[in-house]
Amino acid sequence: MAVLTLLIAGCSKPEEVISSRLAQANKNLESGRVEDAVRSLEDLNERYPDRPAVLEALGFAYVQSGRNAAAASAFVKAAENDLASSSLRPIAAEAYLKEGAPEKAAEQLRLYVAEFPGDFQVWQRLGEAEDSQGNVARAIDAYLEWYRLQPTGEAAYRLGTAFRRLNNAPQARTWYETAMRHADSHIDGALAGLLALEIEARDYAAAELTLGQLERNFPEYLTTLPDLPDYRADIARWKETRAAVDAARAEQDKLAAELAASRRTQEAALAGASTAVPATPTPPAVEPQATVPAASEPPPVASAPEPAPSPAVATPPESATPSTPTTGDADFDAALARKEAGDFTGAADLLQTALSYDDTRVELWLELADCYRRLRQFDAAEAYMLEARRRAPDSLQIEAAWINLGREHLTHDGYLARLDQARRRFPTNISLAYQLAHEFALAKVDRARTAAAYEDFLLIAAPDDPRRREAEEYLNRANKR
Repeated sequence: MAVLTLLIAGCSKPEEVISSRLAQANKNLESGRVEDAVRSLEDLNERYPDRPAVLEALGFAYVQSGRNAAAASAFVKAAENDLASSSLRPIAAEAYLKEGAPEKAAEQLRLYVAEFPGDFQVWQRLGEAEDSQGNVARAIDAYLEWYRLQPTGEAAYRLGTAFRRLNNAPQARTWYETAMRHADSHIDGALAGLLALEIEARDYAAAELTLGQLERNFPEYLTTLPDLPDYRADIARWKETRAAVDAARAEQDKLAAELAASRRTQEAALAGASTAVPATPTPPAVEPQATVPAASEPPPVASAPEPAPSPAVATPPESATPSTPTTGDADFDAALARKEAGDFTGAADLLQTALSYDDTRVELWLELADCYRRLRQFDAAEAYMLEARRRAPDSLQIEAAWINLGREHLTHDGYLARLDQARRRFPTNISLAYQLAHEFALAKVDRARTAAAYEDFLLIAAPDDPRRREAEEYLNRANKR
């Protein structure tokens, strides 16, 4: 009888054998006999190798037995042998993640989204896998696809956090604010991210407001912020300093007003003395060589010295016509005066006030960027400069300021990337073309790339441009190598 059973089994079709063994393995798994199922499926895989159905069942059996690496390998092999099994790649990725192999997980997820780009959950997992390896730029690409397919507060928050890790404060702020607008989740985290950005930019007025929102709405979240005591201390110091500065400015304004009033009184007295006519002329009561000044040139009178320019906005005399309060012109002029005097913080405050009247004036954004550049608050300077570029995309002056800002605080590679971007934005500008090639040569950038930059310059440079010699010499040297 046993021989007959073996003969029947040997004559059975492979599909029938596989179906029977898979059914038995499932029963073993359901009854908790995991190792029996694994052994049975391993034997079946040896007998019929690379069958997707067998590999898939073996993978799930490995998962139940805690053998995640083996499970992932089985799922990957099944997907490689049958396009219809591509849906196993995200499952393989989860097994790799459990095994602590995020790079292998990311590879499987990338292969999957290449075939099925509309699965937002896989984009999310891919972003997380890339993020865990420090591949922030790749994570951002994945999170952007996630947000495009399903715009949520969580996706926006992840983007804000990733951009912050890249030190891209303007983009981080934008995505944190987007997360808050969705109002579905991660509002507390977005507020905490904004608070950190504002502290880093030394925008303590905004930081105080953001901290107040957290205290009112998410007090429990504050307990998770290890830097909270430092934030509070920074804001407290700023408030003390601001109060002292305001008091000093008020005192300066008061002194300036008193000096101005004294000067007007003295000038009025002099004017009266110069027009008065004596009733009876009398001989001079001084030595003969002394002379009395003519009435049209009154003798000098000692007066208070001119006060130093006050950093506060001077109150106009009563006789002066006040500026229209809705234009912000007075604030702008006063800001330029403050800036000229070296008071960049005061200038920035006045420019902010002028901006509240009219935010379409590009010069306000540009001057604010320059104030923060001088204060070395580069994140804030970048934000205002980017807004100036957005509002005046064809301004070469603003583009030059943007390049110079990058030269001050970016890495050299970052500065070169910015210069390259400006060159592409103004393709016919000869100076930008030359500067890019020259900087490439100084930094010893890849020879082919530098040569291409010099060739671009030569295409648009005038025949008598003295800089052509440098370009031609470089290209000659490059061609000889």
